[in-house]
Amino acid sequence: MKKMIRSLLATLLLCLPVYSQSLDPIQYQAVVYDAGGETQNNTTADMQISILQDSESGIDQYLETHSPATFGLVNLMIDDGDSGGSNTYEKGFSGELGGYVFWVSANGKHGLVAETQDQGSSTWYRAQDLISKPANHSADGKRFKDWRLPTRYELNEMYLQKAAIGGFDDEGYYWCSTDNGKLLAWNQEFSNDGFQWDWGVKSGNSYRVRAVRSF
Repeated sequence: MKKMIRSLLATLLLCLPVYSQSLDPIQYQAVVYDAGGETQNNTTADMQISILQDSESGIDQYLETHSPATFGLVNLMIDDGDSGGSNTYEKGFSGELGGYVFWVSANGKHGLVAETQDQGSSTWYRAQDLISKPANHSADGKRFKDWRLPTRYELNEMYLQKAAIGGFDDEGYYWCSTDNGKLLAWNQEFSNDGFQWDWGVKSGNSYRVRAVRSF
């Protein structure tokens, strides 16, 4: 009696740090079994690769599907599958993505989006609270819940494109997620006279907050 072969759903869970960007290709191997525990040969395995933020219940940061042929062992390259369509993006405002796209990958499918308005001012520890409140976002930004503080690199990219992104306080200092232990975190001045980095006291200084998200 021919054994029924069931589709294999493989989910790769990666806990991401606060900083997020597009993947470099990652080689992935798996042994494929049927429901009875027999190794599968000369068939197709339907596989889904998901990257989740922080935990198994975290927000989907990336998803792609593969249907590799299997001869017991399957080999595939993550970031080389179907990531949900042929849409590509370029720098510029995108209401679909929630704000201003200020960085895109070479294939145009992944990138970083900046909110078009500040989420307010706070200490570093309270910044994510401001970011998490829909009322602090633009009409397009309210549709997303994966906003976060930018990294130091991302914040500088936003500074370099601040005129295009819009809404920044030209005399303000902005928090980023990059810190130095329990006491200090980086902030950047958005002055038109040239930027300046400085350490701020996480629980003492109050600086501006501008959120980013990845796609």
